[in-house]
Amino acid sequence: MAKTPKPDAMSAPSKYIVDLDGTLTVDKRGVEYAEKPLNTDVAKAVAAAMGQGYGVEVFTARGMNSLKGDLAKIEAQTKPIASSWLKGHKVPHDKLIMGKVWCGPHGFYVDDKNLHLEEFVFRTTGPFAGQSVDIVIPFYNEELNVEHVHGQQKRLERLLEVRRYIYVNNGSRDATGQKLDELAAHDPKVQVVHIQANKGYGFGLKSGILAAQADWVMTNHADGQFDGYTFLMTHMLHLQGLAGRVFSILPRRLNRPQNWVVRSLVLRLLASALVGRRLGEFNGQPKMWRREAIHDVGLMPDDFCFDLAVYLALQRGEVLDLPILEKGRFKGTSSWAGQMRRTWRLSFRYLQFAWDMRGR
Repeated sequence: MAKTPKPDAMSAPSKYIVDLDGTLTVDKRGVEYAEKPLNTDVAKAVAAAMGQGYGVEVFTARGMNSLKGDLAKIEAQTKPIASSWLKGHKVPHDKLIMGKVWCGPHGFYVDDKNLHLEEFVFRTTGPFAGQSVDIVIPFYNEELNVEHVHGQQKRLERLLEVRRYIYVNNGSRDATGQKLDELAAHDPKVQVVHIQANKGYGFGLKSGILAAQADWVMTNHADGQFDGYTFLMTHMLHLQGLAGRVFSILPRRLNRPQNWVVRSLVLRLLASALVGRRLGEFNGQPKMWRREAIHDVGLMPDDFCFDLAVYLALQRGEVLDLPILEKGRFKGTSSWAGQMRRTWRLSFRYLQFAWDMRGR
């Protein structure tokens, strides 16, 4: 698996600033600082972070309350104890910084770059640790959802090493393209692919995926129905146990209208009979796979059968069909709303594609 090359630690362009008490230590009432137990999960995450090219600095408020913020006394009395504890527990770090403002027993630290402990551990030691992810989303007449959907994706940086957000303006006739360009002007990770005329959902996704260069590809929809961050957080414990394994994720949708559940079930049963193997859910998002797992993306269908083609391709390896809660669209109306004839036409197209793929 590709790893981020490790620069000199002190000159690392990005750092994890890690707290000491209650983060690296396990707090126990009445236990002296020098005797506090080590949080081994966090210590492993710190070591993994350094191995992935990040600098690590320990920043602590220890002594700021008891010594009333007197930094001279804290440096003289408290820092040696903290340094000895870190050395004794072999916690790798580049620097120990005293003088963090103490927020009080019931206060909080508010920071847009803050990670919760479980996010930090997952990001550095989970199944995607040290690997890059490109997130690909096609947008078709979704001007009302652009900013909201990008906000959803940004939260994924708390769990994943996101390399690029590859957003495809899939021939939109509204201001979607302009809004995507505005995002790119403010966020250097946003890469916009413009398609002049819409050639289909699959064509848009293919255009984005072919531009991907990360270790992993994640796809999603532009209507805000599937929250990737909440999805990964929900299944964090399960995924954490898969570190080192090669797999793909094809989510199984929950909370759908009953009539759509029945239609999808009937469609899958018919498609399974035609293709010659049992098919599970293939329309759920976000999908994730190692980029090299699919070699013939450009040859896949330009229409909605693209999702079925991806499903069939990934079934060659280990696939997780983890459940995801489907929410309503954030804003706007689906182009499928009230289009019963179009829905049946798509179902027939799925069956035709399944027949074409039989035995492959």
